[in-house]
Amino acid sequence: MKIAIIGAGPRGLLIVQQVLAQLPKAQVKLFDPFSIGGQTWQTAQPANLIMNTPAEQVQEFDFVPNLFEWSQEQAEDFIKSEPSISDDLLQDLRGLAGNDYPTRRLFGAYLKFCFQTLPVTKHLKVEKSLVSKIEQQDGQWWLSWESYQEDFDQVVITISSGREGLRDQTKALFEGAQRNNLVYQVPSVQMPTGLIATIPASENVIIRGLGLNFYDILAQFLAHWQGSFYRNQENLLQYQSSGKEQQLIVGSRSGLPHYPRPLNQDGSDSERPGRFLSVEKVKRWAAAKGCSHYQAFNQLIRLEVELSYYKRQLKMKGDVDCVQFEKDFVAQAGLPIEYNLSPLDWSAVLNPLQNVVDNNYQSHALKWLDQVTADANRGSRNGFLLTGLDTIRGLYNTIRDIYIDPIISDDNFKNQFLTDFARHFTFLISGAPSFRLEQLSALIRAGVVELLPPKMEVELISGQFQAFSSLTVNNKFSANYLFEARQPSRNLTDSDNPLIKNLLAKGWLTHRILKVNDQKIALACPHINENYQVFNKDGQLVESLFVFSQLNEGERWLTNVCPRSGDDYARRAAQKIVRAIQSNRS
Repeated sequence: MKIAIIGAGPRGLLIVQQVLAQLPKAQVKLFDPFSIGGQTWQTAQPANLIMNTPAEQVQEFDFVPNLFEWSQEQAEDFIKSEPSISDDLLQDLRGLAGNDYPTRRLFGAYLKFCFQTLPVTKHLKVEKSLVSKIEQQDGQWWLSWESYQEDFDQVVITISSGREGLRDQTKALFEGAQRNNLVYQVPSVQMPTGLIATIPASENVIIRGLGLNFYDILAQFLAHWQGSFYRNQENLLQYQSSGKEQQLIVGSRSGLPHYPRPLNQDGSDSERPGRFLSVEKVKRWAAAKGCSHYQAFNQLIRLEVELSYYKRQLKMKGDVDCVQFEKDFVAQAGLPIEYNLSPLDWSAVLNPLQNVVDNNYQSHALKWLDQVTADANRGSRNGFLLTGLDTIRGLYNTIRDIYIDPIISDDNFKNQFLTDFARHFTFLISGAPSFRLEQLSALIRAGVVELLPPKMEVELISGQFQAFSSLTVNNKFSANYLFEARQPSRNLTDSDNPLIKNLLAKGWLTHRILKVNDQKIALACPHINENYQVFNKDGQLVESLFVFSQLNEGERWLTNVCPRSGDDYARRAAQKIVRAIQSNRS
């Protein structure tokens, strides 16, 4: 049997490992133009780009040390002995603690190490090339790359959508920028590292988006500026200018960055069993309360957060039996009134500045930033609100199991989940480490960053980009530079990757369609079954073609995390795919 695995990132390597373990005689070819690690985890990238998972929670294979353990024991010798890795990476090891966030390039080196722990076999080959086309002839898949073609029995696609094609507003802005000699950085996996150095000091730069990509861009500005941070007498982080700074005009639709990730105090394993949330409890709650499965899920996950939040408040009082409180809370499925605690205001949590009506939005946002970063710095177990919110992170696998349960997760559930919970989850849980938000606060105080109110808009007017909030349309900022601070779209039809475009054109990939109240809703993801095998445009299962990547977001949930200690989601998925490949053989 011949198997092609397209993409040599963490998922592709998991598939390789499982194939070698279960099908040791199979002929395997691993394709990636960036070689082992893939595009995101290249070892030749700036050291200021970091992961969003603590080092002690990153573990590619379950038989290798986690990234932190590796950094303490084998990393130095491996980096020195590996010709493809610069010795500059040795500085990324210095002072790295288990709860620190490692550099992406260090994770790239770790992936190379993990790959080299696999059995040496003549049946495995790595092709450093981009697969541009797949065709099927006589039951075989013919892959094309550069000037070569080769046939395979099974194909596993682990790449993301790649570069986003220019459409609608991005296309209009890009074409307008070309006409007016402006600089427009479209959504990309990584920004060109030399671009910032070409922008004059004090020049306005508009950055749209306040998610994780925003901090990647901000980190590269900071590296160019070479200013310094220090703490004042109130322990607030301050920024000392170097004189190289541009003026950053930043904003988003919501007007706030996501809540910060609290300092990790959970060790290497963040998965925790829920007191309320499970597949069976969602079913029972919905039946008992006469509500939908989504309503039951939403209520139960809020109870998980509230229990953790209230217990932390009571521990601070010191004279309350927290064990008894937990029993009472679970028995009543809510806050017992005898404990005299203020109920958690979910409206304020989800929209912290909802009552801000004056024009001084930035000062209110700065106050919120200082509050949430101080809370995050107390830690995932010793904070207040952030300790409660961090409970969701320990339930990742439980939520994934609920999302794919055939009874719970019908089309109505998926639609509500993706339009409601997924949006709130991004704001509450998928933020950057707290020190990134502290840096943003310091830059705002220093006047280097201007934070716009919600509902940010960008237009091209009189030969320049104009950024403003639709809430304060008279306050506009002009600039010759515009950066889109978001990942490229994961929607299949937005991809500019030649392979994805080829598979769509041939009908091998097709969108997952939800049917909600007689309405058809096309999700961004391909239609796959429980084994990650795709359905073609005619609705027929293509048993020998698999998609296991971020493209699956919508058919699966939270597909973009690296393999973690205690989180076997990705490993279980890889095992399921290889078992299906075995079944195809028989």
